[in-house]
Amino acid sequence: MSEMSVQNKVKEFMQRGNRPYSTNDVQQSLGKEASKSAVQKCLDELVKENVLFEKTYGKSKIYCVRQTEEAKEPGVDLSCRIETLMSTLAELEKESDKEKLYLRSLLSSDTTEEIERRNAQLVETNNRLREKLEEYINEEKTPETVDPKELEIVRKRKSTVVGDYRKRKRVCMDIVYQILEGYPKTKVHLLQEIGLEDDPQDMPNFA
Repeated sequence: MSEMSVQNKVKEFMQRGNRPYSTNDVQQSLGKEASKSAVQKCLDELVKENVLFEKTYGKSKIYCVRQTEEAKEPGVDLSCRIETLMSTLAELEKESDKEKLYLRSLLSSDTTEEIERRNAQLVETNNRLREKLEEYINEEKTPETVDPKELEIVRKRKSTVVGDYRKRKRVCMDIVYQILEGYPKTKVHLLQEIGLEDDPQDMPNFA
């Protein structure tokens, strides 16, 4: 399909609908007849020709037919703005839902469970060694009587688990902050909704 044909179809669709549309909305209406880049080019051209006007809300651009003086009705600008905001909100909610699903799948992955299991083992080992150390001290023995090889194994395991834990937490929090860009509530509400703990008191103690 030629560029002029695509532009005519885009113009016809916009005038027939006479409401705000995003580039994706217009492209989906044309199906395989035109690519998204071709539709975007036509929309930009129609804006230059004053057939359409463009509004930007955050990262989204919405296009609407420019009303002539004869066609204008009381409240048309307000109605257009309401439609635009509702369309933008729907897109943000859809994007937020996708991010939530991805975050939940990440948090429930086998890798996270493995880290939690290894962390529990590490805590148990540390507690056991502390008990041994206290016994040695109470018996007036020096800490050097603890097997150095065993201590070295614990240190290495601790270093590995701490690194994995912090890496996983950093990835999770990066995703959380991305969701917050379009999330209508606070960070605390989001963390409660997805079941993610961020309170230092609830985090493992790696000291």
